[in-house]
Amino acid sequence: MTVRTFTMPKSLNESLATDQPPTSDAERSSLSGVDGTYSQSEREPLAAHGPKRKPGITYAAQDKLPRLPIPELEHTCKKYQAVLKPLQNRREEEDTAAAVQDFLKHEGPELQARLKKYATGKTSYIEQFWYDSYLNFDNSVVLNLNPFFLLEDDPTPARNNQVTRAASLAISALCFVRAVRKEELPPDTLRGTPLCMYQYSRLFGTARIPTENGCQIAQDSGSRHIVVLCKGQFYWFDVLDDNSDIIMTEKDMAINLQVIVDDAEQTPIQEAAKGALGVLSTENRKTWAGLRDVLTREENSNNAECLSIVDSALFVLCLDYTEPKTGAELCGNMLCGTSEVVRGVQIGTCTNRWYDKMQIIVCKNGSAGINFEHTGVDGHTVLRMASDVYTDTILRFAKSINGQAPSLWTSTSPDPSKRDPDSFGDVSTTPHKLEWDMLPELSTALRFAETRLADLIQQNEFEILEFTGYGKNFITSMGFSPDAFVQMAFQAAYYGLYGRVESTYEPAMTKVFLHGRTEAIRAATLESIEFVKTFWADNSSQQKIEALKKATQKHTALTKECAKALGQDRHLYALYCVWQRAVDEEGAEAASSNGYSSPVEGSSSEIGMSSQRGGSISPSPPQSPSKTQGSKSTSSSPSHKRPLQQIPSLFTDPAYDRLNTTILSTSNCGNPALRHFGFGPSCADGFGMGYIIKDDSISVCISSKHRQTKRFVDSLEAYFAEIKRLLRSVKKGEGTGRSRVREIQGEKKASKGKVIKADTQKGPGVVAADNVGEAVEEEEEDEGLGGYGFFDAGMLLQALKASQEEKERPSDKATPQFLYRQLYLKHTSCVFQTGTMSGVESNPAVPQESKSAKKKKAKAEASVKDTTVQSNVGSETVKTNVENTTNGADGAYESPYMKELYKSIRNVKKKLNATQKVDSIIAENPDQTLDQLLAARKINQDQKTQAQKKPALQASLAQLEEQVAQYKQFDEDYQKRLATEKAALETSHKEELDKVKEASSSAAKAESAKEAKDKLLVLSKFLRAAAAKRQGGDETSPENRAFEGALLLVYGGEAGAVAAMESLIAGTDEKVPTVDQVPSEYTYKQVRDLAFEYAPYAAEEAWAEDVAQSEPNPPAAEESTPEVGTDPTVAHAGLTELDTAAEPTSNGVSHHIDTPTVPDASNIDAGAANAAAADPGWEAKLSASAESGPEGWVEVARDPAETDTGTNATPAGMTSTQSWAEDVPPDPQWNSATSEAAPAATAGSDGFNEVRRGRGQRPQGENRGGGRGRGGYRGDRGGEGGYRGRGGYRGDRGGGEGGYRGRGRGGRGARGRGDAPS
Repeated sequence: MTVRTFTMPKSLNESLATDQPPTSDAERSSLSGVDGTYSQSEREPLAAHGPKRKPGITYAAQDKLPRLPIPELEHTCKKYQAVLKPLQNRREEEDTAAAVQDFLKHEGPELQARLKKYATGKTSYIEQFWYDSYLNFDNSVVLNLNPFFLLEDDPTPARNNQVTRAASLAISALCFVRAVRKEELPPDTLRGTPLCMYQYSRLFGTARIPTENGCQIAQDSGSRHIVVLCKGQFYWFDVLDDNSDIIMTEKDMAINLQVIVDDAEQTPIQEAAKGALGVLSTENRKTWAGLRDVLTREENSNNAECLSIVDSALFVLCLDYTEPKTGAELCGNMLCGTSEVVRGVQIGTCTNRWYDKMQIIVCKNGSAGINFEHTGVDGHTVLRMASDVYTDTILRFAKSINGQAPSLWTSTSPDPSKRDPDSFGDVSTTPHKLEWDMLPELSTALRFAETRLADLIQQNEFEILEFTGYGKNFITSMGFSPDAFVQMAFQAAYYGLYGRVESTYEPAMTKVFLHGRTEAIRAATLESIEFVKTFWADNSSQQKIEALKKATQKHTALTKECAKALGQDRHLYALYCVWQRAVDEEGAEAASSNGYSSPVEGSSSEIGMSSQRGGSISPSPPQSPSKTQGSKSTSSSPSHKRPLQQIPSLFTDPAYDRLNTTILSTSNCGNPALRHFGFGPSCADGFGMGYIIKDDSISVCISSKHRQTKRFVDSLEAYFAEIKRLLRSVKKGEGTGRSRVREIQGEKKASKGKVIKADTQKGPGVVAADNVGEAVEEEEEDEGLGGYGFFDAGMLLQALKASQEEKERPSDKATPQFLYRQLYLKHTSCVFQTGTMSGVESNPAVPQESKSAKKKKAKAEASVKDTTVQSNVGSETVKTNVENTTNGADGAYESPYMKELYKSIRNVKKKLNATQKVDSIIAENPDQTLDQLLAARKINQDQKTQAQKKPALQASLAQLEEQVAQYKQFDEDYQKRLATEKAALETSHKEELDKVKEASSSAAKAESAKEAKDKLLVLSKFLRAAAAKRQGGDETSPENRAFEGALLLVYGGEAGAVAAMESLIAGTDEKVPTVDQVPSEYTYKQVRDLAFEYAPYAAEEAWAEDVAQSEPNPPAAEESTPEVGTDPTVAHAGLTELDTAAEPTSNGVSHHIDTPTVPDASNIDAGAANAAAADPGWEAKLSASAESGPEGWVEVARDPAETDTGTNATPAGMTSTQSWAEDVPPDPQWNSATSEAAPAATAGSDGFNEVRRGRGQRPQGENRGGGRGRGGYRGDRGGEGGYRGRGGYRGDRGGGEGGYRGRGRGGRGARGRGDAPS
């Protein structure tokens, strides 16, 4: 198999062996997919055809960089055993030691010699093998190779939407392209040491091209267009001219992007997804190579041209239509896109990608990130690009406010807005849409690729941790390396969950060497194991911190060694590759003499490459020993030396596989321009962890194949909180041993320095960087998370969070002040001071400061107000005010940029002050040159150098002071603009605030009114029930006595009455006193409940009963034609239940009845009882109305045999004086069958009978007593009809006279044969 060789540019005066074109048909066919797309130099990826350039600053130090050293074999083997020891038991250690010794005695020295010979004339001994490991990877690059960066949101709110943010980032990226191509990009340095800049030449215009024999990296060094992806649709337009100068302004770019978005919206997303060919770049590389052959099978076809445009673009700009809400969703979108299937069609953002190139991704809400192809560039290179792009967007915004604002790159290129369009040359700035010809093979392949990609996305999960408790400032103040500190956190969190340590990988940058990439740091050491065991055991805080110090120191030492290229992983891998090529091609020299790599057939699967993030690929064991022996027996090549026919024992040792099966793949890559950085796990049961250590926070993005990622994040956060508590407790403990005198002396010394106030804008618990240590000493002990064991890591933190949220949870009823805050903060992040409303406290209580904090704060304020720095430079006097202009409203914030400027000014002035002595010597000898003064020994060489540098220092000072003045002017303009916006906001929000106040007030009034009505309703129900009980209740019952007592209190007309009503309304458990002031058996609550349950018409029936008792006895009936008397209940039915608007019904049929007028009986004086008889004809009217219904009433003759008195008997209803409203049966004598029953009722009286109270006992055998039925006269069906009206008990069905009809339908009369039982 053949794979392209990567070599350095010719401009570096270095080259590998001369590249030759492929000679075999197989090799030619493998390149057929790119023959028509690229030139010869472009088809040879990263080969010796570097960019043609004029001398510049970007690559100025390349020729001076040292070559990557090849470590000594014994040193590498020793380190190899050391990194394995934490992962092995004693038996495994012995096996590994034996394998290493065997390797050192046999194959090792020869392979080392071959490697050194191979590296002769090469830029790097590992570079070729490095590219082979990436390009031989056949699986999908998604979640396996491509990492991502998630940028911070643009600080200018106007740009936080898709089109404007994308246009801004695209223009800044093009400025970076121009700086690289024109070599105007300042080189990277590390503590003054220049770094290799070679990777920047391969950053843009490159593409990963799959072939049948592995992938290639092709580059169009003259690319001048970009490709835009929107909803899976492809667009392109030119952005550079032939001189790599930008031909578009940011406004022009925004217009083009808006046109693209509008055009993409015209095609339904489900229809567009069917032609989203970007999904094919996620396929298996060999499958994708075959599909590219389908696209390019016809030379100069439409598909071939479209593919060429995409491959040769500078970069791809992806405009997503989604708006991820959470950080984890954003990270997933940047790494692999989203998967969403609607009606069987994939419409997620995973279809809006092209993973073979660098992609700038912008979401609908303006969130942006970068996904890049990892073969030719490392994270450090892309980080520089991302950081510069983000910075340039801010500086261009500043330049729009102040034209004198500085630029990030010094460039001689013309401003595109001031250029003549004719000077652009042959360019096309109008967006063009790529219309692919969707062949049947492509449509089918697209569907299968999408389903496999959806599977891959669903198999992985992402969680993020944005820990704001502290960051680099706090860690360094405690004396730890930030990176080593976080690495130990990973070890402790994993050990806390699983009780073991695993192989851990972290890349160390080796760009201090020519074409350097990375070396592997193995974070799992004996010291780290000792630390995690100490941390999770029952040990003191001091012991835990001491163990942490030893572990971090060991990790720092390993990092320094790896940065010097003295690690073990890269060297061992190179030795393995040399062995593999020697076996196949009879020596390492022939392995790549023609510029190609030719590993053993099937080596890509046998090597078992596993990607290590941050730029590392490490191999798994190539073959088992048994397979090797089998191949040995069948080999017939006599030219191969015998030791090289067998896989070295070191590579067949299981320990080599375990070391390279990375469970914790980690990488530290980021700065304040990034929000998150991450990648997928490197093995099925591993975690991928990208982290960024900022000044006051730590951001971590963790991925895994659903391996309790959220729980791991919680454990990590719990560790960070706990270790801070331990550090604080240990630091406090160190100070307790000092005497009071020493403490006072220390305080005096501390007071001499500059006091830095806490940075209140960074949140609670975070202080300014220069004062972290002091702030930690003064902080009070928090609740902490001490005492937890193996299985509750993270759970205590969750409980603590829940407790804190419970404390901070607002009340259910939001106050007007709360609504005001929410409304105001919704529209602006500037919190202006507000007062109180309606006496409500506007701000929560401020925690009390300690005395020492108050003193230091007062000293700091006094110092800031009065301090000025004065410096004399020659004859000039420069005064610098220390109290700088600040952006914060309270003056507590000072720009880091201004701090850096003032620091630079102070340094320059110090150097100028140092030249005063030599200036005086020069002034005393005006006629002598510096060389003459040096020869005369009046000055020394250093003084001469100082004098020579003075003009440059003075120019630098002037430039710095000019920058300070510009910054102040910019700040002043910004403050004015901020004040204007603030006033506009206050004006615009005043009306809305008034509406909120009015709404809140109205709601409060309505609530108050409703509450008052409810209270009055309770009181009304009580009064109704009490009145009814006075009419018809038993005065001696406890219930009535309680009601009487409560009623007496309510009618008291004093303060006690109010208290009684309040108790009654509230339903208290206090006993109600009776009228005798003795506590009753009932509470106010019980009385209230009884009042609610009282029958609604009880009181009215009692009143109606009194009216009924006032009626005179009806006249006696004549024997021949008995005149039916009128039931008095009919006359008063309207006062009880009959509705004058309703019509009576019979068997469901409505009957209209003219109701006669009832005489008034509203008075209860002595004459009121006879009021009903004032109208002599009202009974006749009633009788007539009863007979005038639709059916009429039929009088049925009554059989005299059915009664004791015959037909001449007086109707029982006529002689009854019992009230119809009572629920008690009549007196037993009323039911007598004798004719004396009727006159007995009125004998010796004035027509009134005594009203009986309470319920009487119904005699056995009788029917129910007087009930409440419907009015109207209805003859009994069995004989002489009674009165249907209210009153008498229901006749027994066995016989007897029908009485007055009780409740319901009344008695059915004497339908039977016998008499009513006595």
